[in-house]
Amino acid sequence: MVKTKRITLKDISRAVNLSVPTVSKILNGKETFCSEAKVREVQETALHLGYCRNMGYNIMTGGETNIVAIIFSQKYITHNHHINLLYMHLCSKLKERNFASYCSVLDINMSEAEQLEQLRELDDLGCRYYIFIGYPTAYPKLQELVQARSRHFICMNNEYSPRRVETDITGAYINYMIDFINRGITNFRIFNNRYFFERQFLPEVPEQYRELIAGTLAELPRYKALSENPDQEFFQQGYEVMAKEISRNPGLQGGIFFTDYHAFGAAKLLQERNISGVELCGMNCSIAAAYAFTPVTTTKFDMNKCAELLLDNMCGTDAVNISLPGQIVTYGE
Repeated sequence: MVKTKRITLKDISRAVNLSVPTVSKILNGKETFCSEAKVREVQETALHLGYCRNMGYNIMTGGETNIVAIIFSQKYITHNHHINLLYMHLCSKLKERNFASYCSVLDINMSEAEQLEQLRELDDLGCRYYIFIGYPTAYPKLQELVQARSRHFICMNNEYSPRRVETDITGAYINYMIDFINRGITNFRIFNNRYFFERQFLPEVPEQYRELIAGTLAELPRYKALSENPDQEFFQQGYEVMAKEISRNPGLQGGIFFTDYHAFGAAKLLQERNISGVELCGMNCSIAAAYAFTPVTTTKFDMNKCAELLLDNMCGTDAVNISLPGQIVTYGE
């Protein structure tokens, strides 16, 4: 039997010309005075040499590891095209950075006690970094537990977290609205729930546009739990809310929707009634938007960049509030 030499931190430190403690800090995701290029060199060298830490002792004693838990707040959240892309980018980049990972779901139907117990189980498995996607219903208690154990955490699209990266959906709505107004489209509706409209959208609307958008809300239900097929549910909601709106407002010129699938449902209703000239805007750049039978404008968020921001800010305790802008994309023209 041929025995291979076990690669150690000392081997990596020699290869990159750094001290062993500095290499250890980099591979454990801690801050150093090294440049980003040097950090990447250390990570790539460790991967190339086949460095593998014996983490059993650290797991048993509660010490540092390189294990990350990616936690989704709902079972069917990956139906969202952007969230699906984000997960793939996270997995790829974690591997590049020499991290291992677990994936878990703290579903909305789980009790607070069940969610906390699942988090403890992840900690027992060696997870020391937590990336929360969305807002688990027991989040305040989950954050307390993570902080009490001196773990690292970052959130995506969780307005209640002090450490978060968010896709700027409100900004995308405002961009749509301003584009409509600049092109003389004033009879439009904001298709979303009242909470979003009053608590998130209106406070961010520039003062000069506030009178123009009074009464533009066409209310959608504020969902809590995603169904097994949320796209179909959103499609049906879009169909039904457009049917109501077009009946009371036959001169409608445009609609801004919570998701692309709401917009697709609205487009179906307009097609069935042979109504043209209504511009529809959705969100999340669903693949289906490229093949819609009615021109659909959507917003794309760079999930590769989002994954980088989450991982770059995963360590530390300082507040993080990063907003990721969207890019408007129009298909079907």
